[in-house]
Amino acid sequence: MLMRLSRTIFLTLLIAFPLFSRAQDAPSAPEPKLPPPSQPLPTASMGVKTITLQDALNLARKNSPTFMSAVTDAGLAREDAVQARDNLLPSANFNTSAIYTQSNNVGGVIYLANNGVHEYIAQGDVHQQLGVGYVFSYRSTAAMAAAAKARAEIASRGLVVTVVTNYFGLASAEQKLEAARRIYDEGEKFFQLTQNLEKGGEVAHSDVIKAELQFQDRRRQLQEAQLALLNARLTLAVILFPNFNENYEIADDLHASAPLPPRAEFEAQAATQNPDIRAAEAVSRANKY
Repeated sequence: MLMRLSRTIFLTLLIAFPLFSRAQDAPSAPEPKLPPPSQPLPTASMGVKTITLQDALNLARKNSPTFMSAVTDAGLAREDAVQARDNLLPSANFNTSAIYTQSNNVGGVIYLANNGVHEYIAQGDVHQQLGVGYVFSYRSTAAMAAAAKARAEIASRGLVVTVVTNYFGLASAEQKLEAARRIYDEGEKFFQLTQNLEKGGEVAHSDVIKAELQFQDRRRQLQEAQLALLNARLTLAVILFPNFNENYEIADDLHASAPLPPRAEFEAQAATQNPDIRAAEAVSRANKY
């Protein structure tokens, strides 16, 4: 009986050992393919110009068609106001001439074709037209010029807001991409470590699956950060350059300190230098005439 029990245990172990060996030799889950390494950002050492915030503002003012249109309209309105003002001023014309002749003294008789031997003529004319229409026209064009100037200032401030937002948005996207790269590298190392621990029998296969899912999520975050950086670069390039140009980099101004005026001065400037209010008041004055 004892012999028969020993033989049964031996056969059981003999059958179970190949199955256990096959389970140990079974291939683990395939490693996910790594995303292609993103191209490094252009740097000044690669011959790329570094653009500061002030450079970006200057380029935007130079190449923005909306801002240039507002400035041109303000200039035309100002010239119209100047012409309307000149119509109220008197006009003066002054002419001078000289007729120099020599007398013909023949036989004591002098023949002259003019009023005298030497004749000098000077004529002046001062003319002015006054009318209610001229006054109303000047006031209306002056108000329209003030409104156009206010609209140009509104366009200028709006352009500054757009450039600053996109400039620091690009800087923020670069920082987020660097953080996403570090998180991705850590996830890759953790996934490889979990696979090695599974091969040594220290962790279960479920832990490897969890690490793989976490690694794929971090890879997706890295790809989203790369896409966000590309969109930020393209948006700023469209604002700054008249043609498509990505050959630039921005200075890291995220930690630069910006001086702010006192609160009282800030409130006073907001009350007296608001272009929206000035534009509305100017248009209201122009409609009265």
